Amino acid sequence: MSAPGRPPTRLAAAARQPGFADALHAWLDSAVVSTERYPLLADLAWNRADRIMPAREAFELYERNWRFVDVSQLDPAERRLIQRLAEAFGKGLING
Repeated sequence: MSAPGRPPTRLAAAARQPGFADALHAWLDSAVVSTERYPLLADLAWNRADRIMPAREAFELYERNWRFVDVSQLDPAERRLIQRLAEAFGKGLING
């Protein structure tokens, strides 16, 4: 929110638009990943203090540690995340 007498910022102006919150949430879902939502990722990130990481870092973490991934044990949400990350950052592939 801008101070009284100052013009609103672009973000404040955008936030007043219909659908802004949904668009922001969709963008955040594509830009950052919370390890708390994905059990395998949480295991791979065991030594990190921050539980939210850029999506590219999550992809790289999966890729570096793919030899430890038991695909048959992945829950559907984490499978979808890995596929989305592979499409966004790995041309559809995990090089493990």
